[in-house]
Amino acid sequence: MDEAWFADACDLDGDVPACATPGWVCGMEWNGDAPQFAPVCGITASEGATWYFEDADEDGCGNPTVSTLVCDGEDPPEGWVTNAYDLDDTDGVCCGNGVVDSGETCDGNSIACSALGFASSATATCNRRCDWDISTCDNALCGNGVVDVSVGETCDPEAEGAPGNCRENCTFCGDGVIQDLSGETCELDDPDCRETSCTFCGDGIVQPEEGEECEPNGEDGSICPYGETSCTFCAENCTIEQGQTSYCGDGVVDEDEGEACDGEPNCDEDCQWKRQVPATDVGCGCSNGPTPQVPWLLTCVLGALLLHLRRRRYHGR
Repeated sequence: MDEAWFADACDLDGDVPACATPGWVCGMEWNGDAPQFAPVCGITASEGATWYFEDADEDGCGNPTVSTLVCDGEDPPEGWVTNAYDLDDTDGVCCGNGVVDSGETCDGNSIACSALGFASSATATCNRRCDWDISTCDNALCGNGVVDVSVGETCDPEAEGAPGNCRENCTFCGDGVIQDLSGETCELDDPDCRETSCTFCGDGIVQPEEGEECEPNGEDGSICPYGETSCTFCAENCTIEQGQTSYCGDGVVDEDEGEACDGEPNCDEDCQWKRQVPATDVGCGCSNGPTPQVPWLLTCVLGALLLHLRRRRYHGR
């Protein structure tokens, strides 16, 4: 893709807001243990719209994988922000904005192991928790063709019969040890643990390379708040799904939300029955809904009787 790719047209599944058009935008993904920007097909805001990103851990930084476009004149969702710096929206730390904030030791960069006090020429990278991954620094024996268990090795890429997924730090997914410095969150004795990365949906870390778009927060967000015409939630398989809506105008009478009607004739914009008062000389035509209710029938009958008596007295009959 050439340098002029930004905002070029692309095909995007799902509904596109009226104030926006689909196009290539700048997204964020992991390259190993380091974040990097990459073009993705998204929505480019036209004039009069702003992107908002979910800030689940309330650290002031938004999750780049959970976003919504808010047109001017509309209120943004509560707890959402206009930046997309947070690569882990569960830890209360704004990891991924390229700035070493409070509670971080690094953010998206790398450093020579020697600068961290190790007698090694290797390089340490910043992991997705914004800590230095020193697994390549403190094991100078890794790569000598021998699995040196005493220094934490579980494999050696130069050893005969080494597993194909043996890492540069001489560990591998499936070695029976959760290698958190290498991004693992589980081991293969867990049935939900992925064989490719030793991670799982629900570990609190979005794994884009495994097809994850979000992480469930333990709450059922599949039902949109009443009145919203659309919303998204993080499903149990760590993908963003459309929620079930309920609003005045959807053709369903939501009695729990105070609706009396929805879309029927004589139903107003607030989903309440319009009250029609009959004219004096037209007769009884009043109703409070599609079928006259008993109190209205009594009112109509009494009104008609009084009108008849007045006319008889006026005409002398």
